[in-house]
Amino acid sequence: MFVGHYGPSFALRRTGGVPLWVLFLAVQFVDVLWSILVMAGVEKVRLTEGFTASSPLDLYYMPYTHSLTASISWALGSSPSRCSGSNTATSSYPLPNPRRSLP
Repeated sequence: MFVGHYGPSFALRRTGGVPLWVLFLAVQFVDVLWSILVMAGVEKVRLTEGFTASSPLDLYYMPYTHSLTASISWALGSSPSRCSGSNTATSSYPLPNPRRSLP
């Protein structure tokens, strides 16, 4: 599992420009989001003794972080093509204005 997470980080490190710690955070983003959604009760996990040899975690409901559709959505949503041409990571889509009144 960790090779699949950290392998791309080590491969992209050779291209330069992005520090390794940033790449590590990027590949772990979905797992961090998963833990937040589990604590919020949105995604489900249960402890089952003997479920696997390495972990008793039965990850039986993870549609928002680990499904194929969600993974593609997370990748497309954070792709560099959505960012502006500057060096900042500002999205080309404007954020909603909280002070603007709704119709």
